[in-house]
Amino acid sequence: MKHIFVFLVALSFMGCVAQQSEIDQNNAFPIKFGVGDKPYGYIDRDGKFISNQVYDMCDRFSEGYANVRIKGISYVIDKYGSLTRIGKISLFKDFHDGLAVVAGDMGWGCIDTKGKWVIKPISNQIYDFSEGFALVEDIDNDCFYFIDKNGKNIFGKTFEGAGSFSDGLTWVKINGKCSFINRYGKTVITTPYESVGSFQDGLASFKSTVNDKEVWGFLDKEGKIVISAIFNNVGCFNEGYADACGENGWGIIDIKGQWIIEPKYDRVYPPHESVVAFQMNDKWGFIGLDGKIIHEATFDDLDLCFFKDGMALVSNYVVTDGMNYSSYGYLKKDGSVIWGKDIKY
Repeated sequence: MKHIFVFLVALSFMGCVAQQSEIDQNNAFPIKFGVGDKPYGYIDRDGKFISNQVYDMCDRFSEGYANVRIKGISYVIDKYGSLTRIGKISLFKDFHDGLAVVAGDMGWGCIDTKGKWVIKPISNQIYDFSEGFALVEDIDNDCFYFIDKNGKNIFGKTFEGAGSFSDGLTWVKINGKCSFINRYGKTVITTPYESVGSFQDGLASFKSTVNDKEVWGFLDKEGKIVISAIFNNVGCFNEGYADACGENGWGIIDIKGQWIIEPKYDRVYPPHESVVAFQMNDKWGFIGLDGKIIHEATFDDLDLCFFKDGMALVSNYVVTDGMNYSSYGYLKKDGSVIWGKDIKY
C-alpha cells in the first residue's frame, strides 16, 4: 500500500510539472520592485506580476532563456521557470546564436542554454556571437581575432581593429586602413578610411576628412558612397533610418541622407519599433518617426535606449534614507509608465 501511495504522489508531481504555465518571453519584462535593497521579478505589459519567484537580479529573455541571480549565484532560466546553476559570474550577457558570453574571475567564456561551458574561460574579452562567429579582443597584444563556436581562431590571424559580423560582412583594420571581409575571410571591399562601422540595413558608416574636418557618411556593399560625408557624427541604420549629428545637434536621416527628424537634440538613437530615443538637457524622452512626441524628456536614464516588444525600460534617480537609487519602470507606446515601485509582489 505504501508503494502505491508513493507512486500516486509521483504521478501527481509529474502532472504538476507538465501543467506548469509557460512564460511568454515576448511578454516577460524584468523589473526591480521599489528602490534600494529590493528584489527583481518579471511582469507583463499590464504591470502584472507573472511569477511567484523573486530574484536578486534578472535579465530579459533572449532566444527563450534568461539570466537570473539568487544569493549571488547565476542561473539560466527557461520559459517554464526551470533553473540551471552556473555559479558566481560577474557578467552574464544575452544569448546569441545559442551561446551567452559570461565572465568572472576565471576570465571570459561561453555557455549554452543548458549551462554547459562550450568555450572554456580565456583571459581575452569575448564579444557576443553574431552570424556564427564572435569577436575576441586580445588586450595584452592590442589586437583582435574571430572564433567559431569551438573557440577556434577561424582566420588564423589577428587584426588591428575589427567589428562583429553583420549582414554577412565585418570590418577589419590592417596597416591602419579598414576593409570588409566575408565569413570566409575574403576581402570584398577595400577602403582608404581609418574608421568605419558595421553594415546595417545594407549600409556602413565611414569617416573621412574634408577641409581638415572629420565628417561621416555611408557606403553600400559595393563600396560606393551612397550618403555623402557631411555629418559631424553618425550611428548606424535600423529599420531604414539612422542617427546622425549635424551642426545643431542629433537627428534621424533616411537612406537618402535626408533629415526626417530635425537635428536639434543632444543625442538620439536609431529607431526600434518606429520609436526614437532622444536626449535634451540630460533628460531622455521618446519620439515617433512621424515626429509625434510619445513622452517628453523627463527620464534620468534608459536601459537599452530603445523599445522592444512594445516596452522601453526607463529610470529616474531618487533619494531614500539618504542614499541615491534608481527607480525603474517601463514606458509603453501610449506614453504611460509602469513603475516597479508601484507593483505588488
